[in-house]
Amino acid sequence: MLANVKMSNDRIFKLLENLLISDDNKKIRILALKALKKKHLNKLLKPLSWCFKHENSLEFIIPILDTIEEIDDTTFKTTLIRKIKQLQMSHRESGIKILFNHKTAESYSTQKLVNIIKKSLILDFLELNYDNFSFKTKYEDILELELSKLKINYAKQDLFDIISEFTRLLKSLKKLVITFSSLATFPLSLESMDSLLSLNLSFNNIKHFPSFICNLSSLKCLDLRFNRIDKIPFEIGRLKSLKSLLLSQNLLYSLPSSFSELGSLKRLNLSDNQFTQIPDSVCELKNLEFLNLSLNPLKKVPESIYNLKHLKTLLINSTYHLSTISKSLGLLHSLKKLNLNNSKFRTIPKYIGNLVNLETLEIKNNEIRIIPRALKKLKSLKKLDLGWNRIPKIPDWISSLTSLESLNLWGNLVEYLPDSLVELPNLTHLSLNYDKSNCKIAKLLSILNIQGLQVPR
Repeated sequence: MLANVKMSNDRIFKLLENLLISDDNKKIRILALKALKKKHLNKLLKPLSWCFKHENSLEFIIPILDTIEEIDDTTFKTTLIRKIKQLQMSHRESGIKILFNHKTAESYSTQKLVNIIKKSLILDFLELNYDNFSFKTKYEDILELELSKLKINYAKQDLFDIISEFTRLLKSLKKLVITFSSLATFPLSLESMDSLLSLNLSFNNIKHFPSFICNLSSLKCLDLRFNRIDKIPFEIGRLKSLKSLLLSQNLLYSLPSSFSELGSLKRLNLSDNQFTQIPDSVCELKNLEFLNLSLNPLKKVPESIYNLKHLKTLLINSTYHLSTISKSLGLLHSLKKLNLNNSKFRTIPKYIGNLVNLETLEIKNNEIRIIPRALKKLKSLKKLDLGWNRIPKIPDWISSLTSLESLNLWGNLVEYLPDSLVELPNLTHLSLNYDKSNCKIAKLLSILNIQGLQVPR
């Protein structure tokens, strides 16, 4: 290997210098640079200066800049400042103008100037290669970076290396979004991002959730939707500041017991995974407000769900193996939205009537025939969706739901509507299909239309 060449005379140095400057193979040039750094670091300023002025390959210019930073010769600062000004004048100037203040350039260290150039060049590269690209800064620091939809089939490893190098520079980054980028792993540079508050790597091909992510103690939002993750590390419990965790559309079938230690977690999405039961550790998240368990092959809901005293939204739709639900659900008195669509419920559990703060109840596309009287207690209910069931009759007590604004009965072939329906003061939307020869229903609907109700036909 070139890095092991013994540099005993100027001829060897000249050979490596020529390779560094003129070889067509980028990897050979990088190896030549490594070999020169090993024993002739003090001779590198001149060839580095030439490379720095003429090199266009981002993958090569980054190690050149690293070497310039390592030499830290003050005479090179003028060259760095000149390069920055050239970048300012180029047509791709999105990064450099924001990151660089020429009025204070002379006081900048070589390291700071090198980092500004690196950031600017990589920002320009990313802008060229992503359909959606944006960032926010404060002084020379990038605080937020969003990359989405890779434009071209760029070499995945090269792209990953560039992103890793870039994120390594972003010590003050608060928010990072890299989506639709075919990432197979987490960038290792994330390990040192102590300031990171929000990380979104959704819509990639990530299989492994590394434990080092669990060291990001400031992290509040983690979005890993639409990946191929099948296991969460035990260290997940270290994320004490985490408030939102989105893991839908992965391959998860279990969670570690340490998951219960996420005491700050308020929003959890586990939809479209492989869970056959709700992990006990989820039911110990006492500050949880939003839980989505939809599209899992769930067979039951555990009694321990009553522990979720602060839960406001519970979504368990499209769980085709689920036909009953635990009575302890009726103890979730903070619940405002409950979705049990697309399952095999034959009856609406009576204890749902105990959810006195419920505002939205959706039990569409099941096998329900009767609306239980227990629902009469739902005085806060605004939306009731019972579409595509087998309900032939709406009970007279429906008028007790005084807050009701929307009622969906479509797909039930309703044979009877009570006159009390007109007594619902806030009802603005009614959806149903019925036998047009049923004069009583037709007459009642005409009265409702006079009151301004929207009734789809």
